[in-house]
Amino acid sequence: MDTKVFAYFAAVEKHRNFSRAAQELYLSPQGLNAAMKRLEGELGVSLFEVRRGAVELTEHGECFSRHISLVNEQLACMREELNAISARDSNSIRLGCALGVLGYLGEGVIASFNEQHDDVRVVVEEELPDYSCERNMAEGKYDFALITNPVECLGFATDSLCEDYQFCWVNRDDELASHDELTLADLAGRTIVTVGEGYKGTSRFLELCSQFGVFPRVVYASEMMGVYESVRTGKAVGLTCRNHVERAPSSSVVGLPLKCLSWGFSICYRRDRVLSYSDHLFLAYMRECRRTYV
Repeated sequence: MDTKVFAYFAAVEKHRNFSRAAQELYLSPQGLNAAMKRLEGELGVSLFEVRRGAVELTEHGECFSRHISLVNEQLACMREELNAISARDSNSIRLGCALGVLGYLGEGVIASFNEQHDDVRVVVEEELPDYSCERNMAEGKYDFALITNPVECLGFATDSLCEDYQFCWVNRDDELASHDELTLADLAGRTIVTVGEGYKGTSRFLELCSQFGVFPRVVYASEMMGVYESVRTGKAVGLTCRNHVERAPSSSVVGLPLKCLSWGFSICYRRDRVLSYSDHLFLAYMRECRRTYV
């Protein structure tokens, strides 16, 4: 039996709803439902039933819940011991990063740490869109991750490293270019280009627009350079962040703050990780790199 189903079962039990449980687990509701059906088939009993629109445990489900609580405690203890052994024997720290985050801290920030500490090496495993990076961290693919806020996984310990707001790129010939900063109302009816929906800044922007009744036309680019080019050629206003504005000075594009749209990131690790001496060194170093603009 795959032990992942224990976490799946516990999420359904907590939320009494497959959609909300799936959201917490970064699964589709259909995938979560299929996993629970397979579990019931393997056990030969029904674990859930729907009563008045809520998912409730059957008597079999209550029995299963009692036993997996004990199993989960043992698994947590085992992970702690395994992590402690790995931390003792390894001098390498795996780091995952949301795209764009390292640019805020400076491209040489990790190399600098490695140069200062001969006995430990931080390796940047990959840079991925926000939600993908957070999901991989939850699955244990990294030891630490730099994740865009808000960090949604409750199983992470987090330490904020940057608090800022987002920016808009505006063509200098656009009337908005004369503003010192922009508001959501300035963007009503405009074409806004941003990176895909795998990024929290995009999701938050869409939520705020809906909340305040502002309805721009939103289009997507595959990367930030595509956002910039759309603005440079006068096709749209671009959603971006401070480090892209600072690193792409242009005579045809200006960057204006959109202070209603917060942006930042945190360094995260799983709560079931036992921190080694090297881990503490790395965390202390990253805290020294903290940047705040708000």
